[in-house]
Amino acid sequence: HRSGIASDLPTEKFPHHPFLRRHERVKFKVKTSEDNRYVAYDVMFANGKAIPPHRNYFLANRVETAKISAATGMLKALEQAASDGTELSSDQKEALLDDFFNTYQTAVSQAEQSIRDVGMKVEDFPRTKPAVRKYSHQADPAVPPTTSSNDNVVEEDPLEKLMKSLDETKA
Repeated sequence: HRSGIASDLPTEKFPHHPFLRRHERVKFKVKTSEDNRYVAYDVMFANGKAIPPHRNYFLANRVETAKISAATGMLKALEQAASDGTELSSDQKEALLDDFFNTYQTAVSQAEQSIRDVGMKVEDFPRTKPAVRKYSHQADPAVPPTTSSNDNVVEEDPLEKLMKSLDETKA
């Protein structure tokens, strides 16, 4: 259980324990539980370092989730207006955009605060994950995919472009 992972964080303030990933090398102590099962405790990396409460892409995952959540709210409002057959005014569109930005900023700020709360530095966490290479379609599934010469060119995500422009206008 994750409660056996060594942590310097007070459990009353941070009820969620760090977690392990597959194939991580650890060292630990063993004790017998009340129901006579062996239980690991004082679990840490093999080099003696504590398991961190947040991992490398914690912030990137939260940023991505915040974008999706904020965009979903905005899209629902736009779809509702379209289904009602109404045209949104400029003020309504601006309010939607403000709500999108505020929802996004709140979620990202909460993730950044969570990092600070556990004594880690926000600047150590990337805000985005590396781009995944695209592979060309292969007719024969037995043949491994190959990349074409233009596959390593990654166009900017339209939502990411919007977020950058919002950051610039709010700054």
